[in-house]
Amino acid sequence: MLYSRSYEYGKDISLTRLSRSERGNHKKIEDTTQPIDILQLSPAELRAFRWSEISIVFQSAMNSLNPVMNIGTQIMDALQTHRPDMGPDSRKQRALELLKLVGINADRLRSYPHELSGGMRQRAVIAIALALNPDLIIMDEPTTALDVVVQREILNLVSALCKEFNTALIFITHDLSLLLELADNIAIMYAGKVVEKTTSKELHNHPRHPYSYGLLHSFPSLHGPRSRMTGIPGSPPDLRDLPPGCAFHPRCPLAFHPCNTVVPALLSPNVDHPGQVVACHLYDSRFSEEPPDTSVLAEKYEALLERSRM
Repeated sequence: MLYSRSYEYGKDISLTRLSRSERGNHKKIEDTTQPIDILQLSPAELRAFRWSEISIVFQSAMNSLNPVMNIGTQIMDALQTHRPDMGPDSRKQRALELLKLVGINADRLRSYPHELSGGMRQRAVIAIALALNPDLIIMDEPTTALDVVVQREILNLVSALCKEFNTALIFITHDLSLLLELADNIAIMYAGKVVEKTTSKELHNHPRHPYSYGLLHSFPSLHGPRSRMTGIPGSPPDLRDLPPGCAFHPRCPLAFHPCNTVVPALLSPNVDHPGQVVACHLYDSRFSEEPPDTSVLAEKYEALLERSRM
């Protein structure tokens, strides 16, 4: 399963709880019914948990790789720490397998990060993340500094590897166009909170939250007539001083009186799609008699565009 989050502000908020396995020994446990609280793990437990159960690919591969260690050493370092029963030859063979898996020639095993291109560095970080076959990989904007051709190569690689190894992926990015192709489910966050969660197909066809609609229409379409981009007015709020009520209401073209005082809860706006939830008073029967459809969101943003031209 590919699961992604996209949001404009607060994207580096830590994931503190994951339903994976019971606390206890450091072996993989098949019972996945009990959640664990990562914040309650001891240093030794956390060290064992990292990379073997959950791994991460950071935004900048150049900054996350050790500049004074070659790629092979960095891959084998993770193996030596978490698989002490593996001998040197086995670790080297595994490192070579991982490089081949991500499309890097075996002769790059002794290369240092500065000797690799941006795309190859990102592939090397992905190889390290896959070294111990984790159940979950978190990718924090892994394609930000790459050109569009290399971005496509990395995304195709990630998608293929997750399907091959049955690995779940949390892909953190601002680029919704990437997520619509890559992800099964998407969670939109604003000011550190989820404001909409649904499948990628449903989000593309029927975005419910005004912020989600604004994000989707902040980049031009490759097809159809030219149109002026509306964008989302204003700037994200300071998380230390959030506005009362809905944090998005100062920028929302559909804001009305409850938005200024009442914090919206996640609700299901459509009985035909119970998996889609949105935190917006427009879909709360206490404040709105009829939920708006996509055309209403379009009209409000178009009116916003017209006002900006005046």
